[in-house]
Amino acid sequence: MNAKILLWSILMLPLMFLNAQTTIYSENFEAVSQSFTLNSSDQSSSVGTGGSNYWVVNNAYNGGTGTLNCLGFPFSFTVNSTQAQPAGITNNPSSKYMHIASAAAVSSGINCASFTAADGLCNFDENNFAKMSADFSTIGFDSVEFSFYWLCAGGAQSYGELYYSTNSGNTWQLVSTPSATLNNQSNWIQRKVSLPDFEQKATLRFGFRFVNQTTSAASDPSLSVDEIQLKGFSLVPAPTISSPSFNGNAFCPGDVLNVNYTITGIYNSGNAFTVQLSDATGSFVSPVAIGQITSQTAGTIIATIPNGTAAGTGYRIRVVSSNPNIVGSDNGSNLSVAAGPVAGVASSGLDTICSGNSTTVILSGASGSIVWEESTNGTAFTASNYIGNSFNTGILSQSVYLRAIVINSCGSDTSNIIYIHVNPSPTAAFSYSQGTGLDVTFTNNSNGTFNSSNWNFGNGNQSTNENPVHIYSSAGAYSVSLTVSNSFGCSSIFVDTINIFPVSVNLTENQPIDFNVFPNPNSGQFTIEINLLESQHLAINLLDVLGRNISTLINATLSEGSHSFNNDLQLSSGIYLIEIKNNENRQLRKLIVK
Repeated sequence: MNAKILLWSILMLPLMFLNAQTTIYSENFEAVSQSFTLNSSDQSSSVGTGGSNYWVVNNAYNGGTGTLNCLGFPFSFTVNSTQAQPAGITNNPSSKYMHIASAAAVSSGINCASFTAADGLCNFDENNFAKMSADFSTIGFDSVEFSFYWLCAGGAQSYGELYYSTNSGNTWQLVSTPSATLNNQSNWIQRKVSLPDFEQKATLRFGFRFVNQTTSAASDPSLSVDEIQLKGFSLVPAPTISSPSFNGNAFCPGDVLNVNYTITGIYNSGNAFTVQLSDATGSFVSPVAIGQITSQTAGTIIATIPNGTAAGTGYRIRVVSSNPNIVGSDNGSNLSVAAGPVAGVASSGLDTICSGNSTTVILSGASGSIVWEESTNGTAFTASNYIGNSFNTGILSQSVYLRAIVINSCGSDTSNIIYIHVNPSPTAAFSYSQGTGLDVTFTNNSNGTFNSSNWNFGNGNQSTNENPVHIYSSAGAYSVSLTVSNSFGCSSIFVDTINIFPVSVNLTENQPIDFNVFPNPNSGQFTIEINLLESQHLAINLLDVLGRNISTLINATLSEGSHSFNNDLQLSSGIYLIEIKNNENRQLRKLIVK
């Protein structure tokens, strides 16, 4: 290489670095959310949308006519259409843009760039401010240029202004180069501003103010802004952050991953690198920070997929820095996050029951496979055989704790604990005996503690005595019930059919004729066996409990010795009597048919 070429190369080396222009920040208002805060209080400006005018972002360009009420009188007005956008603006000629809108025009359905001039009568002096929501760093950049497209007809008292701040918006400086006001311009035009104060700043942001002072002459369109960019020339490699890398592409909430990244450029002391997770569509409009380290060099960040992250297959991950404010590229491919198990809420219609009963516990809002567990002390739980959203306790004899475990591929989640308190129940039982007449003594044989007894004697009569004596008006079969209850409101009922024999029926066991009936009880098939010491005439009859003859089984003279008679009768369930008579005696045996 000759000396001239070498000298030229040395002289051109800084210029080669300067030719590498970097876009530090850009905003074209096409995204769902923008990086500007509208209608802030900076520079003595009206807050929110309560004034005569305010900042909006939309893609409305059509004008129209409307009505403005002033001192109770309607005044009509006309708003001209906003000029279409030129080449150089993304999605021209009618992209979304940030502009001042008249409250009166908006209420009349006109949403393009317009304003209501301050007249000092119904509309008064006010300012409207819109600012970048975050700072950007120009550390390492020279020849920093801020550019934007704008229009504003306005007037001498109605104009726009450009401000910048190097301390996160605590104070603002008016940009007066090439002019301090933005007005008298009805067509879109680009302005570029480059000030030394923009360079080598750790925090830099910009804002626009619309000034509306009392005037008698003003015209639309109002101040409008689009296609904002902040660019700089770097003498050192521009700070960049690579696409992160890590193992796997399918995760569960709570999973931990090591995120690796590389960087270029210079990062300042106190800088933090943060791993951000997009939403399920890959958008970083509202990213979630999942890991962070304070560093000026590349490395590995331990990140955690947050619990509660919605299931999806379009997630992305990126790394950003805080000083300077650099946003790295995302990982380049979609990640999937599976839904974590959700235990839901367990509830029971009854949390206090009586022993011997059951209840059902319902699990609502669960996601995953459900297994129920139970415990007698609320700490040591064992799995039951129940799965699914409902759990039937079955017959309970003691109090129990219940909970649901919901399981899927991402783990398990445990529901709240339901406590079913079981109060003891008595067990009703009674016995009875018939006296010499139609009187019956009932004995309460119930088990457990009880404090009330309710008898129903089967003939319309009742009693609350514990061991009542009841006199029936006639013999027969009666369905008697006993209900016992305790102080917990738990009760039990026992029902039995009793047979009251007529007074004339004698069931004396010591009787002169030796005979037997078996089997007893039976189904209508039974045998009568008789042992005679001498020959005699016998009549054997089947009677009902009132002593009425149903059927004559034997009416004959039988010889001395044993005799056996088999019977197969179609009888209803109940109590019957077998009657044996000779010339001197009458004997009875009870026959039970089931």
